[in-house]
Amino acid sequence: MATQWLDSYMTQAGDCIPGTAAFADWLGVNIEAVEDGTAWNGITLVGDGTSTIQEIVDAWNAANPTLPIQVDEGDASQIPTDKDEVTLAGGADLKCDDFFNTKEDAEVLKGLFIGRRAHQQHADLHNIKQLKMFDIL
Repeated sequence: MATQWLDSYMTQAGDCIPGTAAFADWLGVNIEAVEDGTAWNGITLVGDGTSTIQEIVDAWNAANPTLPIQVDEGDASQIPTDKDEVTLAGGADLKCDDFFNTKEDAEVLKGLFIGRRAHQQHADLHNIKQLKMFDIL
């Protein structure tokens, strides 16, 4: 039983926390980063009163090919008013750090095995007492 728990505990070390794409809602249109990551956080799009949301997104992509964004859903033919702006946020990088504090984990596992040993010693003492009672009778 303890081995199964230990095996499942140790396999969790290879897990990762997935990243997320930065996004923004502009006049009911969802705009998001093409990829996950924090690099897209803080991108600000500004309306000029004549360009559609799709044209603004296309202009951004042409000027910033390493940080592409896209219209995910909504009517991108809307025209934001002059100086109306939106900023992308919420992007997070993939995280595959060592989630475990190895010193703390060693202490927990040590306690697990010490507790098991103490339980075994208690059972042994109980058996010895039982045998002594039978010997006395």
